[in-house]
Amino acid sequence: MELSRRTVAIAVAALGLWRPLASTAAAAPNDPLRGFRTALEGSTTEQELRSTLQSVAKKLGARLSEQPARAGRRSFDLTLAAPIPARALVAAMGWKRPYAMSGDVEQTSWSLALWTGDLDDRYGPKIAVHAPHVGKWAVEPQLEKRPDGELPKLSAGPSPAYDLNSYEGRVVALEIEWWDAGWQQLESVPIPAGPGPPQAAGSRTEIRGWIDAHKGYGAPQYAESELPDMRVFVAWNIPTSGMNSTDSWVYCLHESGWQLIAASRFQPQQDQIHRVEIDDAKREVRFVGNGGEADHRVPLRNCVWENP
Repeated sequence: MELSRRTVAIAVAALGLWRPLASTAAAAPNDPLRGFRTALEGSTTEQELRSTLQSVAKKLGARLSEQPARAGRRSFDLTLAAPIPARALVAAMGWKRPYAMSGDVEQTSWSLALWTGDLDDRYGPKIAVHAPHVGKWAVEPQLEKRPDGELPKLSAGPSPAYDLNSYEGRVVALEIEWWDAGWQQLESVPIPAGPGPPQAAGSRTEIRGWIDAHKGYGAPQYAESELPDMRVFVAWNIPTSGMNSTDSWVYCLHESGWQLIAASRFQPQQDQIHRVEIDDAKREVRFVGNGGEADHRVPLRNCVWENP
């Protein structure tokens, strides 16, 4: 009987030691980011959100500010004193499929958006995205910079789309405003009317005529090279509206006339395309930015001219 009492006493003592540990584990999710999510989920008016964000800002070490927004509403900004990993925010918010993308022509600012669908685009793989939202509030996390690493082939609009499950991103600010599905429309890609660029042309004038008629915004630029064994004609256009992108067409002269060897739309890593270089030794066309780096290359291996 004595042994039984001692066993019970040890069990009770062990239970007493275990309880505080369980309490500590339960408190772990109560971190500032989870508190931010709770504040959004529990606020149904701007006044309620303003009050809860003041407390959240202190816990996040952030500066809270606000300004006018759409339809007479207010938007709130939390500017973080120290960046936080994008993956930590995504996990706390319960978001799925986050991407880093840029919404300005020069691609100097980057934000976090969520996948909404895959798009059928003639220029390559593309997705539709929207700003994340929690409860009644849209949340747009601002990133420190473009993610490091190789430029992805995937795009969202004319911006590269960096999968933040693979690339590293750091959040420096959070912009919050009332969620209105009316201004969050699923992006679509219009199918161009009429035929594409001429696959073959008898003259450069014919090629220029098609480009001028189908360029949309922008002012097309041209470059050409007449080397001993190669004749190349290059056109490119940078739209004057929307996000930074470049449309390009590369033609090679053969005995039968000018043949289209590449037509593409791409997003420069930095700034815009400033010039085109045609390299005979490396047999390629290079689209070069202001810093001198090639943002896009087109091989010319089969572009051979034989003087008749």
